[in-house]
Amino acid sequence: MNTFIMPADGLGAVTYYVIKNMGQNCIFGTVVGFLDNIKGKTKGAEFCSLPIEVPENVDKNAKVIIASGRQEKRFMQQLKELGFTNVVNTDGIMTPDNAFKAVSQIQADKIEQKYGLPSVENQVRGFLVDFGSEKTSLTVEYINFIVTQRCTLKCRDCCALMQYFSNPADSDIETINNSVDSFFSHVDFVRTLYIVGGEPFIFKDLASFILKISEYRTRIGCFMLATNGTIIPKDDVISALHKADVTVVISDYGTLSKKKDVLIELLSSAGVKCETLLNQKWYPMQSFSDKISEPEEIFRECGIACTQVMNGKLYYCDFAGFGDALRGFPYDPENSVDLFSSGTSKEKIKAYIERSSALPACGYCTGARVTTQAIPVAEQVSSPLSYKRYE
Repeated sequence: MNTFIMPADGLGAVTYYVIKNMGQNCIFGTVVGFLDNIKGKTKGAEFCSLPIEVPENVDKNAKVIIASGRQEKRFMQQLKELGFTNVVNTDGIMTPDNAFKAVSQIQADKIEQKYGLPSVENQVRGFLVDFGSEKTSLTVEYINFIVTQRCTLKCRDCCALMQYFSNPADSDIETINNSVDSFFSHVDFVRTLYIVGGEPFIFKDLASFILKISEYRTRIGCFMLATNGTIIPKDDVISALHKADVTVVISDYGTLSKKKDVLIELLSSAGVKCETLLNQKWYPMQSFSDKISEPEEIFRECGIACTQVMNGKLYYCDFAGFGDALRGFPYDPENSVDLFSSGTSKEKIKAYIERSSALPACGYCTGARVTTQAIPVAEQVSSPLSYKRYE
């Protein structure tokens, strides 16, 4: 039986290694390739030395294993509509033991570096954190809490649209604290939670906000903070990071990340876990466009789906959230979920996060698609980029 794994990412790699370790008589068949919606990935591309295909080009009798949490429902629906009849998830495939064995092999084979993947180990920890226990009513795969729009860099292709902000602002501490309480009043567990910006070490109330989130630490798998390695945090922030068991993820942009070495040494000496993202690959990110005719195609092929909380609202992705803040498209309440609304419920959040159709904002997005041609990492612009603003 020919088997494909979808998508071609970190969890897909783990699933492939797990099945490969099961041997020739594995009931899940022989993995012959990966499926992915991002067409730029599939033009003669490969992943883990196997070809990547778009689902439309594959025999519909093939077995497909969906190796994704958040997008599982979306992929299942897509494949069903295309006529696939043998589609399963990773239940019965990944256990903690065989998954972490696969992680060790992936690290030894340098798969993360070869394909520019984030930490596969952290992805697996988040994915398996509630393995073997009763599923909670609403488990969220990934969430970003935005503490500031200010950044020390202005990357031309920033997926958070920092390159468009002329007057970036910090989040109001009372609003984001209340957002945390409201979010966790509906969500039972988060596999990976990030504090991000902008550059979060700029945020003056960062220490107290870290401790606020830590009130829900038992309901968070991986608690992370992303930084660009340009700022040394204050002592109270370092203390809070240690107390809340936060892993600091440093994007290494070479000479731009001028304080990364001092930061790593400081965090390590304070007992704060940190990891550095090396050899990153950047591709053309989403940007503003006049209303386009195929928002569903943009949504289906999107490579950036980072759910975020900002200004009391839950957004499906960076473009929806930061684009709303920038007024880069007409306001539409369907682009977000108001966490402070009496009409917000667990069911509403679940339906929004697991959606299989485009947001209104998708109609104004050029799309975030992995192409065969990478672009320079963290290339800087001297002034904010222009765009059409909707009042």
